[in-house]
Amino acid sequence: MTNPSPSNPHHLSGLRTPVVVRFYAFLLFVNKMIDAERDLSGYSGQDPAVDAWIRDAENAHTATLGEAAIVMSLPALTEADVRLKAIARLFLVAMKSSDPDQMAYLRHRAGQTQAFLLPWGDPVNFRLNQLILKGLTLFGSYAALDDGMIDVSPDETPDHGRDETAPNL
Repeated sequence: MTNPSPSNPHHLSGLRTPVVVRFYAFLLFVNKMIDAERDLSGYSGQDPAVDAWIRDAENAHTATLGEAAIVMSLPALTEADVRLKAIARLFLVAMKSSDPDQMAYLRHRAGQTQAFLLPWGDPVNFRLNQLILKGLTLFGSYAALDDGMIDVSPDETPDHGRDETAPNL
């Protein structure tokens, strides 16, 4: 393994693998999907005006599944790739599941944050860990939609409003 240093131009190569690059795009799709599904949260009427929201949510869901499949099809060149693909797999399984026990297992698995993180100390790993944590946080938000919660804060309490000051991908 190469040591990160300004004199080593390849020290950031771990941030440019096909999986890492595509995972950033995947998380953008996840954000759009969560926003679209959040718009529908709690809706129980038969208003024709909601049809567009439903279509948007379905399209976002389909696009996110497609993006996750692309991430999964790429070769894992680094340990970070393996871990990012594991998060994409969590989404793939959860998005196709209607089994509450399976969802409980996926939530439990996603809650084991340390199993996904790379060793700290390396600047590249620090940036990759931020990406991993963002993916796991978005998974928690997606899983919370199933519970009827609009969003979930990091301490697992409902947050019924978005923090507009928080950075988005």
